[in-house]
Amino acid sequence: MTTKSIAEQPLMKLALLLGLACSLAVLPSFLGDYYLHMAMLSFSAMLLGLGHRLLYLTGQASYGHGAFYALGAYVTAIGTTSAGMSAWSSLLLAAILPGIVAFALSAVAFRTRGAYFVLLSFGIAVVVHSLLTSLKGFTGGNSGIMNIPPLTGLSSVSHHYYFLGGVFIAVLSSFIILERSRWILELRSIGQSANLAASVGIPAQSNMTLALIVGASIAGALGGIFASYTTFVSPAAHTFWTSIFILTFTVVGGAAYMMGPIVGAAYITLVPLLFNWSQSLVGMFVAASIAAVMLVVPEGIVTTTITRSKRSKEQTPVADEVADVRGSDADLIERLKHAPGARRGGKLDVVGLSHSFGGLQTTKDVTFSAAPGECLGIIGPNGAGKTTQFNLISGFVPAKTGDLFLDGQRLNGLAPERVQQ
Repeated sequence: MTTKSIAEQPLMKLALLLGLACSLAVLPSFLGDYYLHMAMLSFSAMLLGLGHRLLYLTGQASYGHGAFYALGAYVTAIGTTSAGMSAWSSLLLAAILPGIVAFALSAVAFRTRGAYFVLLSFGIAVVVHSLLTSLKGFTGGNSGIMNIPPLTGLSSVSHHYYFLGGVFIAVLSSFIILERSRWILELRSIGQSANLAASVGIPAQSNMTLALIVGASIAGALGGIFASYTTFVSPAAHTFWTSIFILTFTVVGGAAYMMGPIVGAAYITLVPLLFNWSQSLVGMFVAASIAAVMLVVPEGIVTTTITRSKRSKEQTPVADEVADVRGSDADLIERLKHAPGARRGGKLDVVGLSHSFGGLQTTKDVTFSAAPGECLGIIGPNGAGKTTQFNLISGFVPAKTGDLFLDGQRLNGLAPERVQQ
């Protein structure tokens, strides 16, 4: 049995999860409260990394997840101390409200790309921190909010440990199930080539919005849990460094594999705790870790290690064949084409299609029909407008005159991903 087939066995995954759950369950019998606290910080960091990875798969590096974590913490704090809400109700709101904020922000945020998106997400983190310090009537300003009641039924460190450990196992199980889903494939395809993804009907905006909402909700829920656990929140615990740490989990571990942010979170969280470093030393450690990763393992610790291992095995005649989970663009698109819900095509009618760039006429009165399975060729020299013709049909270039129909449905004016749906 190959390495790949073992990894894909549902019973094997279930056995590994049960083994992990049993191991975590017996830890309180051997560890004191301080080490259980360290384990809880690790659970939280790993979940934050997994939530952030969803958006990172699309090629967007967000500095805003720390702001969602802070929102969740303050929603729980204000809800239980000022609004008269129960701890569990406030925790539910702590998960929902950051998701709503993420949905509202996505309408503006995903109109930008690259460095502009990074700056925008960083601005969100700065604005949230400024609001926490300035809205003293609600947040207590720099003094924060004290005497936050714990979640009902959780009265000790071990109780909180078991609760957060259960949340960790549940979310991890969900992500394992999602890892081979069509949605994750679509997120990967957007990250590899947004235009190619749009050409096969994958909507970047809605996928990225959903990824941001899921990550924000996870961060908000974790913020609420830790607010109830520590019974105190303040702006000093929710600076922009929180967002940088969350991003670092994914960068250091690597985003191609789910284990990436888990390993990155454990490394960034546990090493400073074990050595009891100060905040300034932690910042230097994080910066040095990022620099070392970029130089030695540029795709992240897990991604680079697995990739190099596979290359080494490919050079050995008796090695098992292990497919790269990322795959090439062509392989990814092929998997999406055969995934459940993929469109199988229909009759295409092009009627009087014309387009020009300024005074240059690229296509003029193009008319033809193509039935499903029929092969047609467009022949012409360089600059004749062949590529423009394809872009007009696929929606990447809007047609100035003429009509496009697929199975009788007019395609004019639709976005590329809508054309393919």
